[in-house]
Amino acid sequence: MPIYMKNGWAIHGNLIQAESVSKLEILSAGKNIDHPFLACGQRNTKEDSKMVFKYRILLETYPLFISGTLVTIKYSILAILLAIVWGIIIGSINFSKNRGIGLITKSYVIFFRETPLLVQLYFLFYGLSRFFPIPAGICGVIGLVLNDGAFIAEIIRGGLQSIDKRQTEASYALGFSNFQTLIYFLIPQAVQKTHDSIMNIVAVIIKDTSLLMWIT
Repeated sequence: MPIYMKNGWAIHGNLIQAESVSKLEILSAGKNIDHPFLACGQRNTKEDSKMVFKYRILLETYPLFISGTLVTIKYSILAILLAIVWGIIIGSINFSKNRGIGLITKSYVIFFRETPLLVQLYFLFYGLSRFFPIPAGICGVIGLVLNDGAFIAEIIRGGLQSIDKRQTEASYALGFSNFQTLIYFLIPQAVQKTHDSIMNIVAVIIKDTSLLMWIT
């Protein structure tokens, strides 16, 4: 639909050019369009470009912003907690070098780290939903957990490998089993060592929740 300008303004693609600094009135199909951001990219005059923010539009639509923020927080908290737990489990299995289940978990990590999250979400929602009636929100959380949990698994595995082997030997000497050594000694130290890297993944999960809009 063509857009016409007044007072010397003209739109070229995504760029707004102007010959004079005057009020912008965008006419589309004979109606004025109000937008909170009116950006001026290049001008024919020597004046600097300006950006005008209309606070009235923000005040009128703030319930939508609040509602969207609450939805983001809900899905982020669920995905973060489950992804950390899932990543610790998978990372511990890969560290244990169990050839049976280890081959499966390593294949899972490679697949989910090397494929786009959006493709995984589409596969879960449009593929599995044909056989299992799973709500879109649950599919989204599962996709976030599987994708970002694979990255956390590799972080935890690296943290476990960085721990001195003499601590494991000392634990065995005290009578602890492999599972007890992993739970009581190794995993707490690995989480502490990789805390910063895990927090980076937490930030990624929060940003990845925006992709859920394509299935919800």
